[in-house]
Amino acid sequence: MTVGTHGGLKQRYVVLSPFDADARGGAHGNRSRDVVQLDVGGRFEVSRQLWMRTTLQVFDGQVLGDESALHAGPRSRLWHNGSLRDDLFLREAVVQVPIGLGEVRVGRRAGDWGLGMAIHDGRATSSPFADPHDGDIYNGIIVDAMPLRAFVKGRAGEAVRLHLGFDVIERDELVDRKDGDLALRYSGAILWEERLTSAGAMIVHRNVDLAWGERSDTLFDVTMSVTRPIARDLQLIVSAEGAALVGDITERPRPPAEGESAGAPGRTETRVRQFGAMARVELEAPARGIGASLELGAASGDDDALDGNDTAFRFDPAHRVGMILFEEVLARATAATRSDLLAGDSDAPRGRVDAFATGGSISSAAYAAPLFRVEACNGCFIGHVGGLVAFAPVGIPAPDPAASTSKNANPYGGKATKGLLGWEVNLSAEVRVALPDTAEFSIGTQYGVFRSGPALRARDGRPEPGMIHKWRVLADVSW
Repeated sequence: MTVGTHGGLKQRYVVLSPFDADARGGAHGNRSRDVVQLDVGGRFEVSRQLWMRTTLQVFDGQVLGDESALHAGPRSRLWHNGSLRDDLFLREAVVQVPIGLGEVRVGRRAGDWGLGMAIHDGRATSSPFADPHDGDIYNGIIVDAMPLRAFVKGRAGEAVRLHLGFDVIERDELVDRKDGDLALRYSGAILWEERLTSAGAMIVHRNVDLAWGERSDTLFDVTMSVTRPIARDLQLIVSAEGAALVGDITERPRPPAEGESAGAPGRTETRVRQFGAMARVELEAPARGIGASLELGAASGDDDALDGNDTAFRFDPAHRVGMILFEEVLARATAATRSDLLAGDSDAPRGRVDAFATGGSISSAAYAAPLFRVEACNGCFIGHVGGLVAFAPVGIPAPDPAASTSKNANPYGGKATKGLLGWEVNLSAEVRVALPDTAEFSIGTQYGVFRSGPALRARDGRPEPGMIHKWRVLADVSW
């Protein structure tokens, strides 16, 4: 029987060079900001199968600095200062008990699956240059069983696992219970899990009831990972994930505006048809302190955001890649587009507002992100060199608030066309000190530079938003 505590504190001071967020020349407004993430928790363990775990989020977002005039969406406070009242949140309170052929977990838990492309717990780091936040939080029950153990002895009996779950969603990219949203989630997955090989398939169905209407969607997701030694001190890791999201969105009639004689428009229907995939290849030489990886990803796009078909796949916002393009540029450009649309057209589809503000999600893009890592003095120094190049498979349109249609223009007024979104180069250096079985401390700095491509060109042909620089100072404590 053991009792333990866990937690982590991340502090980030960020400086971002000015750039326009839209064709009107509106500045992003976030020249410098201080971001803090603090979690504390405990664990009471009777055995490997019987335990209780809790995690309390104290802070998770910007606490000081410049505040932007833009809003990333109804579920986000990106680029705005928060307080303890805004951020204090119970992320986890779960009990696991054995059931003979597996375990049952009951309570509140963070969700994760595969590489975190579609379901992410908000804490697993996918890139050294970007920190995850928020994440998917569920209240419910999940059965994790090994059904073949009773019938088959050997490898298959221990490797095949079955997951079945029912949850009320507490929070994800669409839902927040504190706002009165109600979403039910039904999930099932089958996996093959061994030390060097894993593969699985999952189906998740959601029924969502929000203030503006209803949404029903189903996620089909497959994932795999293989680790193979290719030399005495060198190993190859290949992993991948692919997903398809299908469903329907029904908008309730909005109340008539003051002085409006025609009344509110009727119900509207939107079809959801989205696809996304990613793969990662890693070479690791732990004894030499070096490693390299290449991540490739693609998310289907939508060249007409108001045509009744939502085809723009969005990675979970907590899955990050690079420092600038997705997290800063496209997040702010789509937030400005969303703001213009809602301000200029009261009949804009309320159920689709998140389609116009990515919040940092990878969407409507194909990208490649190489990374090289070097360690020295037994891990007390870690350096990274990374890159990112991204393309738009279809144009990124800015919906016309006057005509309620998507015009053939991007957020900067140029032609909405497929092509290069831009490229960036990122550097980092970090020093770590670890106390055995107690805590780890680290401090470091990061720098990134981004150059936009033709897919974001302005109406007069100028490259927008041009060249952007970002600098971060990092300080971490984990225990």
